[in-house]
Amino acid sequence: MLNQPCAFTKLAKLSLCLPVLLAGQAAWAQTQADPKHTGELSFAVTYTAALPTTTFWLQGGSAELAASLKHGFGVAANITGIHSHIGNDIPVSIVAVTFGPSLQWKAPTKGRPVMLFGHGLIGEANQFYGLNPQPNGPSPSSNCLAINLGGAADLAITPHIGLRLVEASWLRTQFPNAADNRQNYLTLSAGMVFHTH
Repeated sequence: MLNQPCAFTKLAKLSLCLPVLLAGQAAWAQTQADPKHTGELSFAVTYTAALPTTTFWLQGGSAELAASLKHGFGVAANITGIHSHIGNDIPVSIVAVTFGPSLQWKAPTKGRPVMLFGHGLIGEANQFYGLNPQPNGPSPSSNCLAINLGGAADLAITPHIGLRLVEASWLRTQFPNAADNRQNYLTLSAGMVFHTH
């Protein structure tokens, strides 16, 4: 049975809905003010590898929905899933759902457009199919606060398709581990990006 989720459970569950609602409202408002400017939504699908403070990699993928609202400022929602085995073949599977503000900037390049962006996201992480120390004994699952801070560089291929050349983030979780109950991951991602204008 899953543990009682942390205080950010409802916040994390809304993380995919909020950017879509805000982006739709902002795009409509901008269209009324300037028919040539309709805002932008982007959806990225990437391969993700995460290095915790120990010496093994977790691998998986992530999906990110971002809405650029005005002057490069916007909101983003991210789902990251990573998996590996540690020690005596103990599985570790983590899914983190986070959302928050983002900032986008077009780099001054002579060739294809390159977009740079950063984000500061917060939400919830769930660890399952593992061994999580608990007051009543080990549990196969645990929920906790998740913080995702990072940035990326996207190369435009067409007006609606791009490559996420690299995304680097610091993912912080607070799963119980019979020590300091903190985990810090360096996550590296690359993949495809789809845009709407």
